[in-house]
Amino acid sequence: MAPSALSPRQRRDASLALAAARGVKPPDGLPLIESEEEAGHRTDDELRSQVLANALYWLRAVFARRGLPHAEYLRAFESVRDAAEGALADSHLVFIDDPAPSAEAVTNAEWAIEGIHALLWAAGLVKELPWPDRPCDPGPLEPLVERVLDGQPLRRRATAEVLDQADLHYALLGAVVRDQAQGVDGSVVYERARALCWLVQPDVGWDEVDLTT
Repeated sequence: MAPSALSPRQRRDASLALAAARGVKPPDGLPLIESEEEAGHRTDDELRSQVLANALYWLRAVFARRGLPHAEYLRAFESVRDAAEGALADSHLVFIDDPAPSAEAVTNAEWAIEGIHALLWAAGLVKELPWPDRPCDPGPLEPLVERVLDGQPLRRRATAEVLDQADLHYALLGAVVRDQAQGVDGSVVYERARALCWLVQPDVGWDEVDLTT
């Protein structure tokens, strides 16, 4: 979606049109997201820290899935944890510090790569967010996370562009929750929606992003 200067109602109408073109019908009556005037703005430092917090969370799942020692994980990513410290949510910390997470917890954390994908897109490090019908490939994202860790400049998306994607994914999430979203991957939609809505809600912590539909 190209950047726009739409009202919340116009933005929702555009989201519904895009969804309909893909055969998805989000429910009527979903709350509208913020206007450009109402939307908050995350700083570059906040965005960097959140990318790294979610990368640390995802990497814990990678290590656990491969059966690698927890102590090895902690040693390998000590610098990432230091850089992400202020952004680590309670849900991140519980999983990161668990030496033997459950299979369900590992699976849930593996999906964090989709939120990372959305954050890297908002940072201008990923060219586009494709239609959310399949999981992303983590391989091309890993060097981009390293660039974030190294402090390389971001090329932030315009607020309007972020709001367009946030509204689209929120509308799609409404369809997913009601089993009316053939042609999208519900886990991809959920993780992207949380990341995108976090970006425009600067007074809300990662675990407190409201995705009620």
